[in-house]
Amino acid sequence: MKKNNYPLRIFLIFLLTLVLGVYTSQVTTFPHTSDFESGFGDWYNASGDDFDWLITSGSGTPSGGTGPQTAPYGANGTNGYVYVESSSPNYPDKQGWLDINADFKLLTSPEMIINYHMYASNGSSYGPGILQLDVWDGSVWTYGVWSNSVSDVDWQNDTIDLSAFAGIPVTLSWTGYTIWWQCDIALDEITIQDKTSAPVVINTYPYNQGFDTEPNADVACCSGVNLTSAGWSNGSGDDCDWKPRDVNTPSIGTGPTLDESGTGSYLYMEASSCYSKTAFLESPRFDFSQETSPFIQFYYHMYGATVATMKLEWSLDKNLWFSAWSGTGDQGNSWKLAFADLGILAGISEVYFRLTGTTGTTYESDMAFDGFQGFGSGAPLPVDLISFGGELSDDKNLVTLEWIVTSQVNNNYFEIQRSTNVEQWISIGEIPGAGNSNSQMHYTMHDENPLKGVSYYRLRQTDYDGNSETFYPISISNEIRPHVLEKVINYLGQEVDDTYEGFVIEIYQDGTTEKKYKLNKQ
Repeated sequence: MKKNNYPLRIFLIFLLTLVLGVYTSQVTTFPHTSDFESGFGDWYNASGDDFDWLITSGSGTPSGGTGPQTAPYGANGTNGYVYVESSSPNYPDKQGWLDINADFKLLTSPEMIINYHMYASNGSSYGPGILQLDVWDGSVWTYGVWSNSVSDVDWQNDTIDLSAFAGIPVTLSWTGYTIWWQCDIALDEITIQDKTSAPVVINTYPYNQGFDTEPNADVACCSGVNLTSAGWSNGSGDDCDWKPRDVNTPSIGTGPTLDESGTGSYLYMEASSCYSKTAFLESPRFDFSQETSPFIQFYYHMYGATVATMKLEWSLDKNLWFSAWSGTGDQGNSWKLAFADLGILAGISEVYFRLTGTTGTTYESDMAFDGFQGFGSGAPLPVDLISFGGELSDDKNLVTLEWIVTSQVNNNYFEIQRSTNVEQWISIGEIPGAGNSNSQMHYTMHDENPLKGVSYYRLRQTDYDGNSETFYPISISNEIRPHVLEKVINYLGQEVDDTYEGFVIEIYQDGTTEKKYKLNKQ
């Protein structure tokens, strides 16, 4: 596709390099990412073509029915991107070249990850043209390493294998080729990297990371820690690191005794002699581009008299961070389940998470993190139930039912149902739920008219959207026992007969007793 004078241009640049020592910059550090938010970066418009690539931010291209259509217009929810303007005189059969020079000398399996946009609302007679990648290895061109001519109203992404060019310097050259005026081709969020050292990308769900195989770390304040869990790392620009541990934290009266699952490791912040310090924990990249309703869950432990704050944030670029969840103060000596709805990130291919912990003013502020889960769709369990039980009062006229939950998601109300045969159930009462809550909560309800015999009780939870969950039943026995006298004893505990006279205690088979003054019947 390149015009015949392109090899001549390469030769002239090479000649100028030898004679004058001038040459465009060459990328030597990888991964190398271009987001086009503030300029072309290391990419440049090559000479010898018909027109230049342009850069814009926060808007579509000038022509209707072509180019990015939806705000904020850039790929992955960003603003800036580069594009080909195909309006007259840049059509038909015109080309624009966008190049970058990269030295793959130290790479064993280079690749390029791209986001591209090609759209023609009026059909194939008007666009979207052709987007093609060609590679110059210093002596010959390899044309059509990658190309596309399919129209789509949305941004698309792809990974291009460049392993054939490992070990050598190259020029990577994009050609935007126009056929008519709806060929506004766009590129954004381009990453060049070595596949063998490529960042971890999470794109299969559900995702689970329990940090169970992390080895215990030095507990000294602010000692450095390199994590082994794929893609997770301690961040920079903070005071301390998150540390793995598989037993209780060293201090008394703070921190967990074991990890959330009971086995393996968890991550925590050591507060001893490390007061009012902050630590960042950063996640791998999450790809939600194919997901409809992503959300996350994780366990946290914040126990101690001076526990400060923990918060989870998300970002599209690791620069601007948005809050997803936060907790403050002593939350009790137990693991709690946290939840964050990420529906706003559906369809986004590059999302990062950062956990920020800040210790308190004394050693009693250790905090911990464990059991991180990512989901692409569906819904979290609405209620995390710890216990459900009941008790019959001594006078057998009241049943007290109690339950404890550690978290609630979208919970409208609880309902207690009763049955005598575990088949037919009737409702005896409802209690409002807490909606969304990460706190442990205790509930109580009474059956003021308990049935005689054995009754079964069960807990039912209903969401705001009408979905419900029913938990296993319990049984309460309110047996009818005959009021039959079993024996009579005096106040000394001695069993007496009808000839005894004085104060006695009558003991019945149903367990009840009565005090009386007994007269001698003789």
